[in-house]
Amino acid sequence: MARTSLVVVLVTALAGVVTPALAKDRRAAQAAMRLGNERFAEHTYEEARRHFEAAMRADATPEARWMLGRCDEQLGAFGFAATAFKQVAESRGASSDLRAAASVRADAMRSAADGVEALEKGNARAAAEAIRGALKLLRAGEWAEKYPAPAALQVRLGDAHRAAGDLAAARKDYERAFGREDAGEQLKADLREKIAAVDADLAAREAAAKDPAKRQPGPVKPRDPAPDSGTKPDESIRKGTDPAGSGRTSAGSGRGRAVGAVVTGALGAVGLGLGAIFAIESSAAWEQVDSATRNSDGRVIGMTQQRAFERADRADKYATLSWLAYGVGAASAGTAIVLAILSGRQGDGATASVTPSRGGALLTVAF
Repeated sequence: MARTSLVVVLVTALAGVVTPALAKDRRAAQAAMRLGNERFAEHTYEEARRHFEAAMRADATPEARWMLGRCDEQLGAFGFAATAFKQVAESRGASSDLRAAASVRADAMRSAADGVEALEKGNARAAAEAIRGALKLLRAGEWAEKYPAPAALQVRLGDAHRAAGDLAAARKDYERAFGREDAGEQLKADLREKIAAVDADLAAREAAAKDPAKRQPGPVKPRDPAPDSGTKPDESIRKGTDPAGSGRTSAGSGRGRAVGAVVTGALGAVGLGLGAIFAIESSAAWEQVDSATRNSDGRVIGMTQQRAFERADRADKYATLSWLAYGVGAASAGTAIVLAILSGRQGDGATASVTPSRGGALLTVAF
C-alpha cells in the first residue's frame, strides 16, 4: 500500500512539471504561428518562414509545416516545398482537407522543381512544359481559389519562355507575376529588371528585322563548282571576265574573238575578191573600147557609137563597184586582223596575215 501511494505521488509530481512545459511550448508555437501568418500576409516570406520554423521547434504541427511549404514555394524553393507538403499529406494529425490540399500541392511543386532543374541544364522547352504542368495542377480543383499558385512559379515560367527565345510570352508571364497580390517587394524589384531586359531584347530583335545587315553574316565566297558536277558556272566565267575583277578576259572570250576574226576575214576576202572581179570587168570593157578601129579623127568606127558609150559606161560602173568592194574588203580584213591579234594574246595561238594577190589580197587566219 505504501508503494502504491509513492507511485501515485511521483506520477502526480511529474505531470505537474510536464504539463506546464507543454503548455508553454504550445503558447510559443501559437505566438510564432501568429507572427508568421502576419508576415506571410504582408508578403515578407523570408521573415515569415523564420517564425514558422520557430513554431515547428516549439510544436511540430501539420499546420506549421504546411505554412513552411507555402513560404518555400513563394521563395522559389519548389523542392523544399514539395517535401513539406508531402509530409503534411502523410500526417495523421492533419485534417482530411489539409491532407488533400497538401497532396495536390506536393505533386505540383515536384513538377515545378523538375522544371527548374531542366532550365538549369539548358532544356528550356522541357522546363516550360513541366512548369505549365505544375500551374495546371494548382489552377484546377477545389483548392485553386483558396490556395492560388505562387507568383514565383509564374516568374519561372517566364524564365523558361525567355530561355526558349519566346520573348513575348516571357514578358506576359512577368507582367502577370508583377500584378499578383502575393508578389513581394523583392520579387517585384527582380521583375522590373527582367521586364526591362526582355524589352531590350525585343527592341534589338525588331531593329535586326528592319536592318538585314544587322542579323545576316557577311557575304560568303562561293566555292568553285566541282568538275562535271552539273552546277551552274560562275557568272564571271559566263560573261567572259576575270573573277578577280582585274579586267582580263577568259579563254572563252579569246576563242570568241578568234571566231569573229574568221567571219570578218571571210567577209573581207569576199569583198576583195568582188573588187578584183569588178576591176577585171571594168578593165575588159575599157579594153574593148580602146581596141576598136578608129578613123583619122580618133572616132571609134569599129563599133557603133551607142555600143561604145555602153561599154564606157559599163567600165565606169564596174570601176566604182570595184573600189566599193575593195573598201569593204579592206575594212573587214583590218577588223579580222585586230580580232586575230587580240585573240592571240589570250594564248589560243590565233594568227592572221594579208598577202597581196593578183587583182586583190589574200587573208590568212590560223589557230
